[in-house]
Amino acid sequence: MRSFVFFNGLFYKVLFFALLLSVAAKTVVNYRIDPINPNVTLPSGRFAITHAEHRQEVWPDYCDGLFGTISCNISDFIQPVVGIDNLETIVFIALAALVVIPVSLSTIGQDRSGLIPKYVGMGLVFAGGISNQGEIALLNHATDFLYFRVDIFSYHRFFIANLADTMILVGFLLVIVTPAYQKFVAALAIAGPPFRSDLGPESDQP
Repeated sequence: MRSFVFFNGLFYKVLFFALLLSVAAKTVVNYRIDPINPNVTLPSGRFAITHAEHRQEVWPDYCDGLFGTISCNISDFIQPVVGIDNLETIVFIALAALVVIPVSLSTIGQDRSGLIPKYVGMGLVFAGGISNQGEIALLNHATDFLYFRVDIFSYHRFFIANLADTMILVGFLLVIVTPAYQKFVAALAIAGPPFRSDLGPESDQP
């Protein structure tokens, strides 16, 4: 049963140190860089370390971060059809449950050595979520400081995120992509080298 992600020490170690790193980064940015208004002033170049405060008077903020943005866009898309109050909350919880519950249950009774990406990924996801939502609960805002600008032909878009958002993204990739890659590699190993019918029996060389 110790293979269960929430009973494993590696999960809690990753959660603790990732959360500590995220809080430390936000603290340094808050003390060393003055906040900007993304609607008025933006850094030059395609990447910069800046300071933007994502303010939210209501906690929890279900539209914060990459995962929250996805859930809110989905809720905005289906709201005219469904017509349910607080739909963004329902969509956010449903999407989180669709990832967390299956991944957690899939770790029960498995070989712990093959579950390391899931332990690390889940630790990063929880650390990022606690960092952002905890800051919003205490300070009514999340500190964003990683500025990216994407210029592709006529497409121009900027993004301002933080280390916690990056942790959540990397965590999701680890718990979803890595197991699929492991199964692919295992399937190739079982299949063995491809059979070539054009090769005859080897003859002894003089």
